[in-house]
Amino acid sequence: MHLSSTPSKIIHVVSSLNVGGAERFVIDLCQVQQKQGYQVSILSLGNQHDELVEEAGHKGITANVVSQVKGWRLLQSYRLLVKADIIHFHSPHAIKLFSPIIGALQKRIMVYTRHGAAPLHAPHWQRLHKKIRPFVNAITFVSNEGKQNFQSIHAWSGLPMEVIDNGIDIDAINVTDNRRDSTLLRLGSVGRMVKLKGQHFLLEAIAGLTKERRQRVTVEFFGDGECRKELQQFAQTNLPDTRITFHGMVDNRDDIYNAFDVMCVTSETEGLSLAVIEAMAYKKAVVATNVGGNPKLVEHDTTGWLFEYADTETLKTLINKLIDEPTLAQKMGANGREKVAQAFSLNITADKFNQLYLPGE
Repeated sequence: MHLSSTPSKIIHVVSSLNVGGAERFVIDLCQVQQKQGYQVSILSLGNQHDELVEEAGHKGITANVVSQVKGWRLLQSYRLLVKADIIHFHSPHAIKLFSPIIGALQKRIMVYTRHGAAPLHAPHWQRLHKKIRPFVNAITFVSNEGKQNFQSIHAWSGLPMEVIDNGIDIDAINVTDNRRDSTLLRLGSVGRMVKLKGQHFLLEAIAGLTKERRQRVTVEFFGDGECRKELQQFAQTNLPDTRITFHGMVDNRDDIYNAFDVMCVTSETEGLSLAVIEAMAYKKAVVATNVGGNPKLVEHDTTGWLFEYADTETLKTLINKLIDEPTLAQKMGANGREKVAQAFSLNITADKFNQLYLPGE
């Protein structure tokens, strides 16, 4: 969909521009929307030194980072939001911050995207969503689980409520094979190091391997968070014979996904993980928990394997299988790339949002 009249002004509102699936998706979406003729910018509640602020600038996207002082933050934000035709919220925390002024913005189209699957059932979230409901024109989710969880608590009706898949620009993917030792199985974990991501289960599964098997595995962790020190301590204590690297926050996707052979997702809950989509686009097999949007992406024995959350025995069995049959990962990775190219195009995603932004066209 391309705009023929004066370009509409869209502002995407995020909690921060730290490296994360939702934040990367917003930047990618902005690029497509610019090509479609929109005037696009980002409003971030993080800080000027967040990792993706500079990346947005390099891609020609204006990233506005507002003051941390609450009253001044609201005034700065209002001055930006009031200039937009379309306000697209990507965070319930941003909605919460702007709830005092949301009524003054009601002449704009407001779209609210829930990137996570958490139902937000605490009383303060229920009060907030009851307050903002009259001002939101459409709400979208990245998984059916997220939609069902939200509806079970908040019972919104009378507006579009759609599941819109995350997408990726597959033509921008640069796949390289930089393996130095083909006898090693390189496992990768990408994401925030918080409890619900369950990265410790991956380390526990590896700890259950024989010593010889542990020496044939490497683990590449990309991300940061409150659980990082705990994971590092476990690795030092229980896996001294396994090469485990904590890379921290890395911006360049080529550097991330070309560093391993198999993506491991151990989360308790997921929406439609952009990290999984990206890994598949980079021809990586994926081993993931059978939760949220993961089964929509990972077809068991076709693009990877699914296992139940916290089932370290099954995860250990899958790792052993991949050690024994190294060509399996390559086969699954090729299947995954084909699936992403056919079903998860960012252009398709952008066009679905266009229909919500401009319902009369």
